[in-house]
Amino acid sequence: MLAAVAPCQDYTPIKPDVKGWGKIEWGMTVAEAKAALGDQATDSTQIPGVNFAFIEKLVIKEFLIGDVHCRVSIESKKGSNVIGGVTISTGVSHDISSRENAFDSFRKLLIEKYGQPKNEDRSAEGGSIRTNALWTFPSTSITLRRSESRYSNGYVSIEYRAADKDALKVV
Repeated sequence: MLAAVAPCQDYTPIKPDVKGWGKIEWGMTVAEAKAALGDQATDSTQIPGVNFAFIEKLVIKEFLIGDVHCRVSIESKKGSNVIGGVTISTGVSHDISSRENAFDSFRKLLIEKYGQPKNEDRSAEGGSIRTNALWTFPSTSITLRRSESRYSNGYVSIEYRAADKDALKVV
């Protein structure tokens, strides 16, 4: 008996969903996040600006990614006690090459974990340069950023944000 075999279709693996960062899951309260992180995280002392969309609630002051020293902010939307974002930042320094190396290293690690970014762009305006890479998932967006000012100041950050389910319904 002969079996019919369907021709091979292009196979695209289903991207796993990302529902937070590390032990942090979107929808946790600040207290639940603090319990999950234990002594690693402390309450934030940052005073939020009036235009901040996300407010730092917990902080990990010393976090290593490879050999890069980072700071982790665990955040909620303004007026909320529910975790909706995590920002990992290298801080401001005057060493352009270390920021470039950190960006390249983070990009490589994110690609190894999540695949190629959905979008990448680079813009230059007024002597400042911004480079972004974006990964999207049903529950999360991840943005890797590098910013350089004309005065040799800059930063590298990775932002994990809970997807806005209501905004997705409109699209």
